[in-house]
Amino acid sequence: MEADLRILMDLKSQIERSRVNFKKSSKERITPIFIEIRLEALEKQFGKFSEKHTGLISKYEPNELNKTTYIKEDLYQALYDTYLNYKVELKSTLSKFKNDIVSPSCSETSKQSMKSSCVKLPKISIPKFSGKYTEWSTFRDLFISLIQNNETLDDVQRLHYLKTQLTGEAEQLIRHIPITQSNYKKCWQLLTDRYNNKKFMSNCILKRLFSQRNITCESSNSLKELLDSTTDCLHELSNLGIDIKSWDVIIIYIISLKLDVETRKQWELYVSQLPDELPTFKQLKEYLETRFRALEFVEPSKSKTRASYANVNNNPKALHVTSNFTCPHCSEGHRLYNCKQFAKEDVDKRRNIVQSLGLCFNCLGYNHSNKICRVTIKCRICKRRHHTLLHPKSQVDSATCGVAMESTCNSNDTILDSPKDNTITNIATHFLKDKVQTIWSKDMG
Repeated sequence: MEADLRILMDLKSQIERSRVNFKKSSKERITPIFIEIRLEALEKQFGKFSEKHTGLISKYEPNELNKTTYIKEDLYQALYDTYLNYKVELKSTLSKFKNDIVSPSCSETSKQSMKSSCVKLPKISIPKFSGKYTEWSTFRDLFISLIQNNETLDDVQRLHYLKTQLTGEAEQLIRHIPITQSNYKKCWQLLTDRYNNKKFMSNCILKRLFSQRNITCESSNSLKELLDSTTDCLHELSNLGIDIKSWDVIIIYIISLKLDVETRKQWELYVSQLPDELPTFKQLKEYLETRFRALEFVEPSKSKTRASYANVNNNPKALHVTSNFTCPHCSEGHRLYNCKQFAKEDVDKRRNIVQSLGLCFNCLGYNHSNKICRVTIKCRICKRRHHTLLHPKSQVDSATCGVAMESTCNSNDTILDSPKDNTITNIATHFLKDKVQTIWSKDMG
């Protein structure tokens, strides 16, 4: 392969150098015979190049060729463009030596054609085809126009280009068919039989046409999207050979159901002013175009809307918090020390309930122990640090109450990082996540 590539690159450089030398030639040297000899040499060189290129394509596998710089940079096409431009330059120079008198109009036409031939147009690339039915029509039309109808290519080159433009399922369909002169039509027929499924393609187009979303409010963008999608679907159906000339009534009915209330109302008023005949899709299209153009002037711009939204969000807002208290004993909306069921229990049971819930024995609050409780109110009976509802009835129990309470609370300590300021008499801690809130105030206890 390396020897063949070197020959191709040498022929390419010969043609390019010949063109450069022709441009450097003096006026005395450029004669009709000089130009004709160069034309003959150019044809021979390019003929050898084309034969070598065809042999290279037919001899090696596509996967092996695609790794070479020759295929990656598409050097054949680059040389072909150089060949055409060089040939045009030679023939244009030769035409100046003809003795026939050329009219001014003809000379201007020839100049314009020369200018147009020198314009470097962008390269048209064929999209890759992966086997999706929706991509088949575009791929097929472009490939036929650019490759299949190109008379300068033979079937070996066409099959090579065809295989390089396929991926996925489509590539797998003809993967094992070798690149030969006779296999191009066979491969193209396989692809056509597989993907030229008009029934499936028409179903996809109709599904897209009927499943367009309804417009809930007046919007220029929504109207444009609805109109463009409908027009595109109709064009695709027409490309499949489906006659849609008599579909106007059906299409108008479908589109009318998608419109918002005000736009549909205006459409009915617009139709009522027309002659007493069935409206056409062309009239609906003109109405919708007029409608969304008017809405574009009325609707606020997105930048203004975003700016106003940002200004609103930057304004300070007052936060209103609603405190909902849930009793941990009866699950009603009050604090534990206001619970009637809790008060009916005997002192020992009340202490067991507080201990099992992990509450503070001083304020009956959550998430802290009696040791670090910041509420200064003490038992009204014995003035010790426990709640009045937890005060023992007997004097013996009352004497040992402080020690018992302290030892019981220390076993359930859940220490929080908080300031030890006993002067604070009004603190509210809200645990919004678990819907638990603990409030200390002067009147607790």
